[in-house]
Amino acid sequence: MSIELPSLVILGAGGHAKVVIETAKRTNKYSDFHIFDDNSRASRVLNCSIAGKCDDALSKDWCGSEFFVAIGNNDIRSELIAKLHKQSRCIATLIDPSAMVSQSATIGAGVIIVAGAIVNADAVISDGSIINTAATVDHDCVVAECAHIAPGVNLCGGVKIGEKALIGVGSSVLPGCKIGKHAVVGGGSTVIRDINANIVVAGSPAVSIR
Repeated sequence: MSIELPSLVILGAGGHAKVVIETAKRTNKYSDFHIFDDNSRASRVLNCSIAGKCDDALSKDWCGSEFFVAIGNNDIRSELIAKLHKQSRCIATLIDPSAMVSQSATIGAGVIIVAGAIVNADAVISDGSIINTAATVDHDCVVAECAHIAPGVNLCGGVKIGEKALIGVGSSVLPGCKIGKHAVVGGGSTVIRDINANIVVAGSPAVSIR
C-alpha cells in the first residue's frame, strides 16, 4: 500500500526559499509545494507558483500539510514561526540528504540543515535556525532559536550561539565561546572570546565595530 505524502507550505519566495525548495525536494518527503510571499513581484520561484501572501496561507486549513518558513531574516522568520505555533501547525524540519547529522544531536522544528553541513555529537539546533551550506557545528554546541549559521562557518566544540544571532560566511568560532542574542559576526571573522548580545563584530580576531 502506497503512503500518501504531505504537501509542504512554504512561507517566503526569495533566495533562501530556493535553497529550501531544493532541499525539500531532495528529501523525497513531500508530494507538492505551495509558495506564499508578501513581497515577491514574481509569479513563480523554481517552477513553483507563488499562490499568494503569507496571511493567505495562514487562513487556510491545509489538513495533513506541513509548513516551513523560508525567510533568511531572523526576526521575520521568528515572528512567522510563532504564528505557526499559535495555530498548532505542523512545522517541518529539513535536512539535506548530503548533510551529516549525529544521531545524538537534537534538531528543532523549522530548522534547515543545508547540503554539505555537519552537525556533530550532542549538538542542539533550536527551532527555526539555519545551518547553511557546508557549515560545521561541532560536539556540544548549542544554537538558539532562529539563529543563522552562514555558509562555510565552523563552530568548534561547546560553542553557544544566542537567539537570532548571525554568524557570517566563512567565520570560525573557537571552542567554548558564547555569542549573545541578536549579535552579528561579520563574514570571515575569527571569534576567540565571548561576544555580547546586540553588537556587531568583525575581523581576526573579531572586535566590536558597532
